[in-house]
Amino acid sequence: EQVYLLDYLQSPIITDISRGEDSYVLSFLPLLQFYRTSGDKNQYLRLKKLLLDIVDRMDDGCFVNKSWVDAKTAEHLKLFNRIFDHVRDMEKKGLTSVIVRSFKEEHRKEYQQLIEMVEP
Repeated sequence: EQVYLLDYLQSPIITDISRGEDSYVLSFLPLLQFYRTSGDKNQYLRLKKLLLDIVDRMDDGCFVNKSWVDAKTAEHLKLFNRIFDHVRDMEKKGLTSVIVRSFKEEHRKEYQQLIEMVEP
């Protein structure tokens, strides 16, 4: 754990945790299981909280308002977001069966379930 745990996972300076951090959750699940089976409840609870915090910060905004994204790509992203917002509005009104979900909406529950499956 000490080899792989990066400080920014506990105290992120940059709050833009995007899709890249999901690998930390998956990588630490065996360690979470080890803490559970070894009876080290304090380490288990600490790591579980860290993993749930990472999941809570996940988002699909990894390209929004980034200096390295060129203007044309930024405009395309804004257009996609407007389209997705429109489809979500139509879904709420019952005018379409198309469902648009963000990364967070789609995958947060899956990651939480993976973490919660490792119970003390």
